[in-house]
Amino acid sequence: MLVVVENADGSITVTGSGGGLQCALKYSVQANTATVESGQTCMTVAVTSGTATLSGSTLSGTLSGSQTVGGVPLTASEAYSCSKQ
Repeated sequence: MLVVVENADGSITVTGSGGGLQCALKYSVQANTATVESGQTCMTVAVTSGTATLSGSTLSGTLSGSQTVGGVPLTASEAYSCSKQ
């Protein structure tokens, strides 16, 4: 489940949870596109980039991150889409 909250400064915070994972990430907003702000982590993953676009009642986007496990650097990207219920 994703919960989107509009902040007083015009940014949004997207909180996602599921499968034991819960993260809250702050995005800056320009028109109908949101860009994840730098320097954030989700669990042990350093968030490196991400954008989200609102179209009607559907929020869709991508999120990328990296972490080092056992001295090996790993990167991953995930696409998501959700609709207002």
